[in-house]
Parts: sequence; C-alpha cells; structure tokens
Amino acid sequence: MFGHVASFELRYQLKSPVLWITFGLFFLLTFLSVVISEIQIGSGGNSHVNGPYAIVNTIGVMAIFAQFVVVAFVANVVLRDWETGFGPILHATRITKFDYLFGQFTGAVFASIIVLASVPLAMAIGSFMPWLDKETLGPFVPWYYIYGFLVAGLPTLLLCSSLFFALATATRSMMGSYIGLVVFLVVYLVVSSLFARPEYEDLVALLEPYGLGALFETTKYWTAAERNSELMPITLQYIENRAIWGGVALLALTGAYFLFSFSTKAASKQKKERKGAVAEAPSPVTVAGVTKRSFSGGAAWTQVLARARFEAAYVFSGPAFIVLLAIGLFNGGGAMWFSTESVDGTVLYPTTLLMVQALAGGFTLFPIIIATYYAGELVWRDREKRVHDLVDATPAPDWTFATPKILALTLVLAGTIAIGVAAGVIVQLAKGGAPIHLDEYLVWYALPALIS
Repeated sequence: MFGHVASFELRYQLKSPVLWITFGLFFLLTFLSVVISEIQIGSGGNSHVNGPYAIVNTIGVMAIFAQFVVVAFVANVVLRDWETGFGPILHATRITKFDYLFGQFTGAVFASIIVLASVPLAMAIGSFMPWLDKETLGPFVPWYYIYGFLVAGLPTLLLCSSLFFALATATRSMMGSYIGLVVFLVVYLVVSSLFARPEYEDLVALLEPYGLGALFETTKYWTAAERNSELMPITLQYIENRAIWGGVALLALTGAYFLFSFSTKAASKQKKERKGAVAEAPSPVTVAGVTKRSFSGGAAWTQVLARARFEAAYVFSGPAFIVLLAIGLFNGGGAMWFSTESVDGTVLYPTTLLMVQALAGGFTLFPIIIATYYAGELVWRDREKRVHDLVDATPAPDWTFATPKILALTLVLAGTIAIGVAAGVIVQLAKGGAPIHLDEYLVWYALPALIS
C-alpha cells in the first residue's frame, strides 16, 4: 500500500502546474547564471562554469532556494485531504497511518527532487552554448553533476522536507509552514553572520544545516586549477554534519507520525463553533430596518475603495505572496550584502547607489513574478470560488469590479518595492551606517520599478 500511495502522490504532483512552473524558473535562473557572466549564483570566482567546484556551489545554493518549493509540496500533502473533506473517508479505510503519511511524503519528496534536478540539467545544457568563452569552460564530465546533486542537493532536500513536513503536521496550516520556513532562514542568516569568524569555522562546518560549510572548509585554499579538476572530498567533518542533521530529520519525521491523526476532532470543533455562532446570532427582526440605497457616483467610488482594500488584503495575506517576497528578499538581500565586496578583496562603502544597483539585479524580477501571478489570481478568483454569478447580479457598474483589482495590484507592487528599499536601508546600517538617501532610492529605483 505504501508504494501505491507514493506513486499516486507523485502522479498528482506531476500534474500540478506548480511543479513545472518552479522547474522552469529554477532552470532559467541557473541557465542564465551559466551563459551570462554578470549573473552569479553563489561565489564561483575564476572557476570554470562547468567545473566540479562551480557545480557543487550552484547546486548547494539553489537547494537552499528550493526550500520554498519543498514547503509547498510537503505541506500540501498534509492539508489537502482535510481541506477537500476527503480525510474522514480515509479514516474509514484499512490504510495504515504509516503507509498513508509516509507514502504521500515520499511522493512529495520525489516531486521536489524533480524541481532541483533542473539545476544540473540547466548547467549541463548551458555549458554547450556556442557563444560562451572557451576559457571559462572545462571538459564535460557527467559525474560532476551527479556528484554535486548527491552531495550538495539531495541531503538538503531531505532535511527540509522532513522539518517542514513535521511543522505542517503540527500546525495543520500552510501559512504556519511558510512562517516557520522564514523564521528558520532568518535564524540561519543571523547565526551565520554572528559566527562568520575564523575561530568558529570548525563549529560552523559541524552544525551548519545545509552542509556547505563542511564542504567548502576543505577547498577554501584550493587553486583555480584544483577547483576546475578535483571533486570536493567527503571528509569526516562532512559525515558528522550530515549525521547530526540526519538525526534531526528522523526526529522530525517521528514527531510527524505521532502528531498526525485521522481523527476529525478539528472538524467537530469547527462544527460546534458554527452552531454556537448560529445560536448567538440575533433574529432577523432585531437587525432588520429601513435601508436607503444609493447608486450614485459617490457610492460607486465607495465600493471601489472598499473592494480595493479587500483585494489588497487578500494578496498581502496570501501564502504565495509571502513565499515570493521571502525568496526575493533572500536573493536581493544577499546581493546587497555581498555588493560591498569586490573581486580583488577591496571592501566598498555601502552607498545608496551600490544598494540600488544590487536591488535592480537581485530583486526586481520578483515584483514582476508577483504581478504576473496575482493578476490572474484576482481576475479568476470569483469564478473559481463560484461566486461570480452573485457578483454579476449586484447593482454596480462593471468598472467598480475591475478597477479595484488594478488598484490593489498597484498597491501590492508599491509595498513590495518599499520592502526592498527597507532591506537596502537595513543592509546600509548593518554595514557601517552609510548616509541613507531615501530620495535617491525613490528616484533611482522605486519609481522606475513601479512604473515599469
């Protein structure tokens, strides 16, 4: 039964547009990093773009980004049957909790693996592009890609899948899972910056959750020739690191098993709450009254503003917005943080211009993705929720329904760009307190980005 459940879950995920959209996004970002020298993932230095060091580095960094995709897959496994009302039916079958829970978990993990597999695939294809400088390329060795995926990619996927699967099981909330991911990343970045000193290198290599510290510890003094021809060795430190976090992953899965239940207590509780709400509701006679209806232009604008607030609140509270914004901040924040370090080792002053350039390169794409996703979401939501007939029957002009969606999307984009600017200011303050010129942020970045 375990195999049937896992294969069903994988087939379900393969039919999901989310899998193929994220596959395409990861493929595109990686491909561009290979064929365009100005776009970098991680810090490749003067290594060959298809050398073993660059491959492991890129796969390791993209595996960290893949956490956002992993949460979507593994949390959906836990929540989907209960949100659709199919959970109680499963409770009546002979399927065991182990087969059901870990069968779906396995299918979701394989879906995540497919997404991350786009990274070595994009690197391999990109290395054959005819316009690349031959000096930046080494020989094509398929084992480099397989090794990088097994060492730097797969362990991270398994760890993150286990942690957030357990979190989704405990919270029964997609939003709670995403918030947990953001908190995990923030703690990771803060702790990494605090322990970014030579005396803590061994400790970081042992306890860093993604294993990259242990991998790069042995290669930090390698020459370019060594990085282009030799695979990173599997050291005792790396094995200890993976053993520690493998134990954490097993504990998380064990906790998920004991926390999960086919019980419908939550549904019963919601049903009781609804009954209580109905019992406490005032009678129609109490609330009924004479209402003066108005269909003037002023009333239409009131409707527009009210719906614009409603639509904007829907986007700001949506899990997709939070995930996309978090990915954008992770990418843009990293670009701004490392923008003060030049190739020759010189430390640059964190000026506003430097932050704006980093934002334009590392963050601008994500407001566009948010706009693309939520434009369709806002237009089609009423039909998907099957309330479009009610909306169409209301005594209001058509423009009072279309205009709020445009206003809300504009407000969301403005808010997203403002958050990017706030991140730039925080980086400036953290990097030494360079003069902050909000007017320059506005003229050089915020207004052009919002208009485009």
